[in-house]
Amino acid sequence: MISVRNRLLIWLLSAISLAALAEDLWTYQQAKVALNAVFDGRLQEVAIAAADWSGKSSASQSEGNSGASSTLLIQAWDKRGALIFDSSPTIEFPRATSVGWYTLPWRNDRWRFFSMRTPEGGTVRVGETLESRQKNTSRIALRIDQPLALTSIPLLALLIWVAVGRSLRPLTTLANSLVRRKPGSLDALSADRQPQEIRPIVEALNDLLQRVSRALDSERQFIADAAHELQTPLTAVRLQLQVVERATTEETKKTALKRLDLGMHRATHVVGQLLMMARLEPDVSQAPLAVVTLETLIVEVLGEYAVIAQERGIDLGASVLEPAQILGERNGLRALLGNLIDNAIRYSPDNGEVDVNLRRNDVWTILEIVDSGPGIPLEERVRVLHRFYRSAASGISGSGLGLAIVKRIADQHHAEIVLGENPNGRGLRVEVRFRNDVTVTR
Repeated sequence: MISVRNRLLIWLLSAISLAALAEDLWTYQQAKVALNAVFDGRLQEVAIAAADWSGKSSASQSEGNSGASSTLLIQAWDKRGALIFDSSPTIEFPRATSVGWYTLPWRNDRWRFFSMRTPEGGTVRVGETLESRQKNTSRIALRIDQPLALTSIPLLALLIWVAVGRSLRPLTTLANSLVRRKPGSLDALSADRQPQEIRPIVEALNDLLQRVSRALDSERQFIADAAHELQTPLTAVRLQLQVVERATTEETKKTALKRLDLGMHRATHVVGQLLMMARLEPDVSQAPLAVVTLETLIVEVLGEYAVIAQERGIDLGASVLEPAQILGERNGLRALLGNLIDNAIRYSPDNGEVDVNLRRNDVWTILEIVDSGPGIPLEERVRVLHRFYRSAASGISGSGLGLAIVKRIADQHHAEIVLGENPNGRGLRVEVRFRNDVTVTR
């Protein structure tokens, strides 16, 4: 696996190399253009010198050619058109008919010429083959460009390596500080003297550490509270077992066994509530969402609790069930409804009433459960939604998890919980309000 640093170096070096190569090619071409201009200037200078020479010299063509060894072709004509000088008589060029720079193809070669008039009315022409010129310009341009090509890329590579290393040093330092930390250390990282680009990472890590710390604290508190809640019924079970062992009469034994059964039932209820709470943790995977018909679900749950209500003579039923569908998790909504009905039955007196209603308006789908129990004082209606909190006014033992479970499920469905009073008298009214326009997300 290539590290981020090496990958960044590779990309930067590749980009710089391509840019340097493009610059070298551009420099090479520009050097050739400049050299062509220089060579054109040389042709002009030689032509001017030849024109001055042709006006002062009366030498014949043969005398002019005897010592000629230049790579340039030099030709001169007098004002009558007679050739008075030719540095390469074997090539047999036609006479110059125009002045200035021009290119002339001649016998498989291309020539670059400069022609001008002499003061005496004659003509001078100086030229060279483009093949020889291109060889010269390419050789000189390459000598100009080669040092840049050989030094720029290695120098840039070194500078990039140093710059990237220094730029990534804060990340390396941050990583090393995390590696050196003890497993239980969740203290915030220092953002002092950190580059501006690194500070968002440090702040994000600090936020994550803070959330992990809160989650761990919540987990420790949950475990401590759960252990405390289980300790009471298990202690009662152990004591009742001792009573059963020491019982001397059948009636004492039956009473102890009955209390033992109640203690086991309470412990089982607490364990079930704890498991339900654990399943509702945000990080625990949930079943897929689906359209849930609430009135059908209410009828099913009411049937499950009908026997329990009948044993205590409680009138359990539904007064208003308007058709309503929401997008949610069916098992979670069943647990919400079950806990609300169980609490209502538990806290209602014998021969009391528990009514379940379902209403719908333009904004809300409202699930309402009304009981005839002691209710919850106004100052405690927020705290009863927390885990393991039980209202002292109720006088009924419980796990303190029922409404906390309801709150967690309602939050997952973006629903609101409103606790109030029974409008028909003594008791508690619980409303769970589902927004009609909210899509449930995980």
